[in-house]
Amino acid sequence: MEQRRERPPWIRLLRITGSSWPYAVWWWPTGDACWACGVPALMEGRMRRPGLDMSRSPLLCGACGATRVWPVVFGGTSETPIEGSTWTPPDQAVAELRRLAFNRH
Repeated sequence: MEQRRERPPWIRLLRITGSSWPYAVWWWPTGDACWACGVPALMEGRMRRPGLDMSRSPLLCGACGATRVWPVVFGGTSETPIEGSTWTPPDQAVAELRRLAFNRH
C-alpha cells in the first residue's frame, strides 16, 4: 500500500485559506527570495481584516515556512514586523499569521 506524503503545515494553510470560504486570503507570489532560505518562493497574503493595513500584508515562504507578519494591536497594524518559522508549536509570528488567515479575533 502506498503511503501519502504529509504536507508541511504552511502548505496546508496556503491551500485551506486560499480556497475556502470564509477565509478569503489571496496568496500572490512576490518573486522575491526568502530571507531565511534564499529560495524565491515568497507569497504575499492579501486579506481584509479589521485593523490590518493592506500595505503590510503577511509574507510566507512556500519552501521553508518562514513568516513575516505585522501584528494587529489595539485595532491597528504594528509598525514593526515579527518573523518566525516554527510551526509546531507555533511561534509568535506563525500564531499571528494563523489568527489573521483564519480570521480569528
